[in-house]
Amino acid sequence: MNEFRRMIGWFTLALLFGWTGLSIFGAFLGAELGKQLFNSWPLAVFWFVLALTLAAGLAVFAKLRRCPGLLGMHLGMLLVILGFMVNSEAGHRVAARLRSGAAKTTWSYLRLEEGQVSSTLRDETLHREVGLLPFSVRLDGFDIEYYPLAAEPPPLRFGVLEPEPGTPHFNWKTRALRWKPGREAKLSDTPMTFRVLEFSPAVEDAPLSVTVELSAEGKTHRHELVCPPGEPFARVALHPIFPELAGMHRSASLLLVRPMPQVRTYRSRITILLDGREEKAEVLVNRPAHVAGYHLYQQSWGSEPELYTVLLVVSDSGVWLVYAGFVLLGAGSIWRFWVRPLLPRAAAEEGAA
Repeated sequence: MNEFRRMIGWFTLALLFGWTGLSIFGAFLGAELGKQLFNSWPLAVFWFVLALTLAAGLAVFAKLRRCPGLLGMHLGMLLVILGFMVNSEAGHRVAARLRSGAAKTTWSYLRLEEGQVSSTLRDETLHREVGLLPFSVRLDGFDIEYYPLAAEPPPLRFGVLEPEPGTPHFNWKTRALRWKPGREAKLSDTPMTFRVLEFSPAVEDAPLSVTVELSAEGKTHRHELVCPPGEPFARVALHPIFPELAGMHRSASLLLVRPMPQVRTYRSRITILLDGREEKAEVLVNRPAHVAGYHLYQQSWGSEPELYTVLLVVSDSGVWLVYAGFVLLGAGSIWRFWVRPLLPRAAAEEGAA
């Protein structure tokens, strides 16, 4: 019997180390590949064997049942695994057979254009349909909130037009220029120098301007670059100013680039249509909406051919088992490693007093 218990103990420990390794490996795979890995049939067998082994440990080892800390840690791990199993694709298929309904999807996407109503779930390509929600969602609007622009000197860049391989198009290849007001600096790898005389800081919906002094071979020219609101940049072509400079690319330009404000958050304003009722909700990054057994997360957005939002739809089946498991696991660990060792010491101190 002792040999049997020892075998179960070592086998359980090996499975737990395997679980830890799989979790670390899955984190490096990314969301989609990690989902495929943890929903594969070999992993389903692994979860089943681990859950069965943990349950067997409770029956075989009486010490586990007598010690509150070990019991909480053991039950906590078991509940976490059961929660994952319930929310797996195999778990949803089993649940669908038991209730004679359609299986829930564990992880899918909902693409919506403004004003569109849909319940169609798609895969990560947004092309293949994978299921339907038990409710419909209408996109009322999609907003992007930005942080205010910092009142800093505008960025200057040196740019050259280069052809895009395999196409008739050209793209700007640019380099950032370091400068300070009134100080002369080299203009990238050209024999030219520049000096910023005046500038206006970036302000939303206002023109952006810089007055520069360009110098080469004893000649000096002053230019003002003005970037109107809504324009990404303004430029001055350098070759017409200094045509005698050898090796100067004909498209070489000094670019005044309008800085882009940092995105504060993305917000999808939606209406949930369920059982003849309408309920307004907002979905923001890290602030999902919860509806009828699903969490709706703000995943991404696009603008071709029209503005649309992409919501990540995640089933909440088994989530309370996972939460309860982590609570038990944490409470058991605290009791086992912090509270329990203090009890004999406190009793000894009380007896000495």
